[in-house]
Amino acid sequence: MSRVLAAAREQSRLLEPAVLPLLLETDGVYGYQMPEQIAALGLTESDIDASAVYRSLRWLERHEQVRSTWDTTGDGHPRRRYFITELGMKALSLWADVLRRRQESLTRYMVRYREGVARYRKRRNI
Repeated sequence: MSRVLAAAREQSRLLEPAVLPLLLETDGVYGYQMPEQIAALGLTESDIDASAVYRSLRWLERHEQVRSTWDTTGDGHPRRRYFITELGMKALSLWADVLRRRQESLTRYMVRYREGVARYRKRRNI
């Protein structure tokens, strides 16, 4: 597990928690499909840069969390198809824990915010 954590600390982009779940949904995903699928998750309001997705996929592959194969079927150029590995499943589980804790923190923040606004309005008779 420490190998997964060490690799996660090196990751400069936070696309990993968005990329890995996409690989669970189907039997392999083409890289060019991912920016649109990541955007649909609604984790950011920014456009998803395709080159950042490919950098993240290469990083995940170097750290053995993802593997890829070339798909040469059909017309046109060969395309790379990505699959999650067992190590990727462990990393995804860690990300789920991190995001669950973040969600709990955000929930506490929102409760404190609403209570603070209510106290402010009460003091001001608003």
